[in-house]
Amino acid sequence: MTPKFLSLSESIGYIWDHFSESAPLRFERYLLESGNRQLDAMAKYRWNVELCEALYPCLHTSELLLRNSIHRAMVEQYLSTSLPHHPDGSFPDEWWFDATTKLGALLDGRDYKKVEDAKAKLKGRPVTTPQVVAELNFGFWVDLLNPEYERTVVRPMLGTTMRRLKTGNRTQGWLRQHFAELRDLRNRVMHHEAIYEMTDLQHLNHLAWQVCKEVDPYMTNLLYRADRFDRVWTAGWKPTSDTLHVEARSLYANYRA
Repeated sequence: MTPKFLSLSESIGYIWDHFSESAPLRFERYLLESGNRQLDAMAKYRWNVELCEALYPCLHTSELLLRNSIHRAMVEQYLSTSLPHHPDGSFPDEWWFDATTKLGALLDGRDYKKVEDAKAKLKGRPVTTPQVVAELNFGFWVDLLNPEYERTVVRPMLGTTMRRLKTGNRTQGWLRQHFAELRDLRNRVMHHEAIYEMTDLQHLNHLAWQVCKEVDPYMTNLLYRADRFDRVWTAGWKPTSDTLHVEARSLYANYRA
């Protein structure tokens, strides 16, 4: 049944109610930030979703880059002299998580437990190094950039898989800050939080791609082609708001006719 609007404001209210009825508290912040203008709030919410979507290629590439860089560096650092090579130069099993250093076990108890938890999640599937590496989350790899891992993880990585990284960024502190910011942004995106008010969002996206290009230009060149963040960011929320106003006017006009 066509709703019986008495005014344009009622048609706007109708759209708003049906848009936000599933989670009214989540939309409250958008409404407040839009001066109680319902269609503008809806437009900002949709823009936020589009920004989250547009960040996926950057976050995806950054996580793969860090994971692969640490894994390959650790294989070279701790396994190259202790395991026999296959004819193609690979190892029978690149399991470096149990490696020991002059200071003791490579991984501390907390981080090694994450490895054990990752193995448990495989639930009957073969426990291979690639499977476990893929199961460990972004937070695990970022934690391996903490100060206690500077000598055992970060330095070997900077000397091998991240040797092309810009000189000023080739420190434990810089790497930790950069990838921690990306991890936090990824968590906000995946938990559907508002990110459109982050003033450094475009800078983070650009810097992430720059780092990825320096470290692995081949993988980055492929995935960078999927990036459309700048276009979504520049467009803003106003075009969607204009479209919603047109829709509201159409509803109102159809009723009056």
